[in-house]
Amino acid sequence: MGAVTASELLFVKRMNDFCDLNIATDDGSRGYHGFVTELADTLIKETKFNGIFTCGPEIMLRKVVDSALKDKIPVWACLERFMKCGVGICDSCAISGCLVCRDGPVFSGEQLKDLKDFGKFRRDASGRKVNL
Repeated sequence: MGAVTASELLFVKRMNDFCDLNIATDDGSRGYHGFVTELADTLIKETKFNGIFTCGPEIMLRKVVDSALKDKIPVWACLERFMKCGVGICDSCAISGCLVCRDGPVFSGEQLKDLKDFGKFRRDASGRKVNL
């Protein structure tokens, strides 16, 4: 789990009750001092995982997915995109030919590795492509 500062961390107690939680804060106010992707990369190298589930900003997702795939760990990411219609008509949640509302929002690392827009572009509220 990661955040810029400790006050932005959500559901820490709930997550601790559910799993062994590792925390990273950009400012070092709680847990690992640095980006959560740095902590994830270290944990992936040092620990045996059966699978990884991740959600958050797409740039972070890209780094976690790449690390997991590199070490041959199954990984799934929950993408966040504008979804105006939610049924695949409006195309506002498009990512490299997939629609997050219809084909996701959870995608496997195997699916994501072939999506050229993943971790590079998103669409704004008007549907325009925006660099991440």
